[in-house]
Amino acid sequence: MRAGHDVPDIEGIKDKMRAGFALCRGRIMSTLISWPFLLSLAVLITNDLYLKSAFPGWLTGKLSDVAGIYLLALLITAASPGKKYVGAAILALGFLYWKSPLSQWFIDHVNAVLLVQIGRVIDYSDLLALFVIPLAWTTVSHGATRPRKLPTQMRTWTFRIRWMSQATAFDSGFGSQR
Repeated sequence: MRAGHDVPDIEGIKDKMRAGFALCRGRIMSTLISWPFLLSLAVLITNDLYLKSAFPGWLTGKLSDVAGIYLLALLITAASPGKKYVGAAILALGFLYWKSPLSQWFIDHVNAVLLVQIGRVIDYSDLLALFVIPLAWTTVSHGATRPRKLPTQMRTWTFRIRWMSQATAFDSGFGSQR
């Protein structure tokens, strides 16, 4: 450093980075346990494991795309709310790549390595699922993914259950020794 310039406060920079990471991690965790995320995850899993085989057709194919894009858009928006347009562009380009014939070499390489086979149907009408990206932004910005405090009565019961389970675990540890 040249004379007259202050040395940067490395510890201060590290503290700011840790605080920012903790905030981002908190937003992501609260998104992972929010009702919009869990509902769309349930729809995606149910559709892929049951509905597509029981009711094959146009609707079940689009339902997976919409639920998957919504999940990813929620996570991207929670991870970087200030860069939602960049995240949306990356998500849209990635989905466009996945739905194009260009991704076939990637699928072939993954299938050669993994025990579980992956696949996809090339259907450009699936790109209509990208309309849910702004819906995910709205969900996050209106607070549907923010953690909520439990009502007092539920907090009391949660504390009692936690206390009883810990007391039981503590007590059972002594009973096994003779």
